[in-house]
Amino acid sequence: MRLLELLLDRDPDRRHRRHGARAQGRPGAARPARDGGRLARLLPDRDHRRLPAVTAGFDYPDILRRATLGLVREVLARAAESGLPGAHHFYLSLRTGEPGVRLPAALARQFPETMTVVLQHQYWDLVVEPEAFEVTLRFGGAYERVRVPFDALTAFVDPSVPFGLDFTQFAAATEADAAGLAGPDGAPDAGETGGIGLRG
Repeated sequence: MRLLELLLDRDPDRRHRRHGARAQGRPGAARPARDGGRLARLLPDRDHRRLPAVTAGFDYPDILRRATLGLVREVLARAAESGLPGAHHFYLSLRTGEPGVRLPAALARQFPETMTVVLQHQYWDLVVEPEAFEVTLRFGGAYERVRVPFDALTAFVDPSVPFGLDFTQFAAATEADAAGLAGPDGAPDAGETGGIGLRG
């Protein structure tokens, strides 16, 4: 509602009426509507009862997913260049069976569907590409190279802020959601994406 009021404040017809002039004779003047014509002025050529038609031709969920993946790509690129500042660290949940994912065979067998990796203290040689990132991680004392396409990610959490994204619902996580991804000792629960949900 605040966004609508902000847009209405920028409506030249509304400002014109505030100064006592008549809007009906102005080009693009609002037509009558149940809401007093406010929505009609914002969408002068559409019936506001058919707003879903505005989205025709745009796959908004996919656009939003790609935008949020771009955020993760930028954050990882900064970490690759300058390291992790302060207490920042990342939990990245992924689908292990996604095309392009490269994991040690033992881990792929142990987690055939999903798993969570941590970028905090023990990671090396982080490389970020347009479609994927690679990093060396330590698993059971062995150093292994891992490659993860961004399309394979299901969740991203930085518990230090806290901030999180769920790429299956495209919503920012709350503090409780970010805490829900971590286990009781603060480490991620391997194989889970956590409870980052859409807030209605």
